[in-house]
Formats: sequence, C-alpha cells, structure tokens
Amino acid sequence: MDILGQIENHHRFALPAAYRAFAERGLLTYPGPAYLWVNEAEWIPLPQMVSYDWSYANPKPGLVPFAFTGGASLCCWQTRRVTEFGEPAIVFCPRDCYEGDWYAPSFAGWLYRVALDYALSIDDENEGKTHIANWANAFREFGKQSWYDDLLQVIQRQPFRHPIGRRAQVVTGLLTHQELQERIRVQLGLDYLDARYIWDVDGESDAG
Repeated sequence: MDILGQIENHHRFALPAAYRAFAERGLLTYPGPAYLWVNEAEWIPLPQMVSYDWSYANPKPGLVPFAFTGGASLCCWQTRRVTEFGEPAIVFCPRDCYEGDWYAPSFAGWLYRVALDYALSIDDENEGKTHIANWANAFREFGKQSWYDDLLQVIQRQPFRHPIGRRAQVVTGLLTHQELQERIRVQLGLDYLDARYIWDVDGESDAG
C-alpha cells in the first residue's frame, strides 16, 4: 500500500482529489522542483500524517492535520463533517488556544482563502502577485471557477495602504479586511465567516 493509501486506511477517509494530485505531482515534497510554497503553512510530511503526534493536546475525533504554521498551529480536515464538495471541512487549530475556526469547505477552497488572507498585506508587489497566481493555478482544476477568476482580478489591482487589526495597523495590500470578509461570505459561505470551533476535547469541557 502506498503512503496515500496508508493515510486513508489509518484515518478511514478518502483524501480530497486535489490533495492527492498535489502529492503525486510533488507539490508537497520539500526539497523538490515542484514544491508549492504556501504562506503561513508548511506541508506535513506524508509519513507523519499516518499517525500524527498530538502529544500536546486532546483533539476531537475526526481531525486530521495536513499543514502547520511557524507557530505550530495546524490546518486540519474534520472528517466527521463532509461538505457539499464531498470533502471534509477544514479547520484552523491554533496551538495556544482551544478555540479555532471553520476555515474552508474544501482543500481547493482552503488554498483560495489562504490567498485572500495573504492579499491583505504583501511586502513586495511582484513577489506577492506571483505567489497568488501560483496558488490559483495550483487549485484551478479542482475548485470553483469563480475562486480562480477572483484571484486573477485581485492580482490586477495596484497595492494600496489600509488599516487592519484591532490596533488599525496600516499595511500595504491588495484587499481590505471588509473585502476579504465579503469574499468569504459569498464564495465560501457563512459557515466559514467568523465561525468558531473548539477543536480540543479538554477545551470544550472547560467551556461547558
């Protein structure tokens, strides 16, 4: 059994077609000529996904991580919630908090939203737009055409200064926070707009 089959067998769910294609095309393999860099997300090596080490937490049943941030927070499938795309919904699980977020309804939708989040603040216009175009092209055959078209429109914009966050920090980006929120509502759905998710069993006990 190949490594993708081992992951599916261990967690008892079918990997999304987009993720499977990414793995087979080498987009998840570092180092490698086809490796796909993603902002605030590093791919968990496939062998580690067979049985991920959750020694620091007590995750809810059904959570399967596939990427992590620099701060060791996780992007996970919740295999017990299958969406209209026929895939598990994706949640963001911060390492330092029991409460995370429902993030996207599919793997391609996750990458689309990552691109939107990234567009809020870019350091270099050419580099930023190149990354967004790379992500759009990577998920194009697996996601909604409107997601792809939207990102093409975003990278046609000129960068502008705008405030983000509670402290109204002024940054240079291609989208405002309000525009991001509207895209999540329209393109991904209200289930992923400020939708909290307690991902740790112990956290739910504390909240109850």
